[in-house]
Amino acid sequence: MTPAQKVASDIIKLCKANNWLWVKLTTTNYRGFPDALIITGSNTYFCEIKAKKDTIKPVQYTVHEMLNQEVERCFVARGVEDVERFMVERGYKLNKADKKTICLF
Repeated sequence: MTPAQKVASDIIKLCKANNWLWVKLTTTNYRGFPDALIITGSNTYFCEIKAKKDTIKPVQYTVHEMLNQEVERCFVARGVEDVERFMVERGYKLNKADKKTICLF
């Protein structure tokens, strides 16, 4: 498992613990679009998964800026902590992911 896959696995566990829908985008027709969606019921957020040492490409930065024009809804996650922080800043109370939760890709 790559470092980015480990980050994604941890985020999926957090989403399951909070009854959020995680949608991994495997193909889009738009370069730079974020890797996944987190849907909380009434809100949709765009999540770019990056390992600690990965960098954001210029086209990704441009797309993120476009998605965040009116409301910040697109963010970069280098660990599950980034998702936790992003969601708490938006008023969500978190259920922590159980370490025993199994994640299948």
